[in-house]
Amino acid sequence: MRITDEGGEIFFQYPNTVSAAPDGSIFLLDRDMMLRFDKQGKFLHNFFKKGQGPGEMVYIRSYALDGVRLIVVGSNPDKFLTYDFSGELLEETVLHDVPVFLDFKFLAGDRLHFVKNEPPMNSDKPDVFDAPYVLLSMDQQGRDLKEHLSLPCQFLVAGGAISGMGRLTDVLLRGR
Repeated sequence: MRITDEGGEIFFQYPNTVSAAPDGSIFLLDRDMMLRFDKQGKFLHNFFKKGQGPGEMVYIRSYALDGVRLIVVGSNPDKFLTYDFSGELLEETVLHDVPVFLDFKFLAGDRLHFVKNEPPMNSDKPDVFDAPYVLLSMDQQGRDLKEHLSLPCQFLVAGGAISGMGRLTDVLLRGR
């Protein structure tokens, strides 16, 4: 199988985060696109709709597949949107008081599970910083945030600025 942007329907910008669904279709996150391809690689649907209204998001933070549903976590406002694989929006929930740097991983039971890793802010000098990976969950209404596990991790930050932060070099110095 080959997935390509040839043919003019889509144009890849920064393709990343690829997942396979139980039916063999492929989901691909690419900047302002949340794409679905059939198992032969043919483009089927773009779930991303830019905006701040119902069914819209400014940015896709992360996504996960849950059986025959796609769950997308968007921002501005922070919310998660649940779709069936044909692209129909099934549910939208605005998330309240959500920490930054959350990466949605999976739905288990009635709880959404995330990993949080906060890099150090505004560091101009190279140094080693603690930035643990924390497993969190919240209910499907976007409330009741609970911490389940914290894994220690250190990062080496080497100078330079990207979006107002020191350049974060993901060099795992010590982790468990």
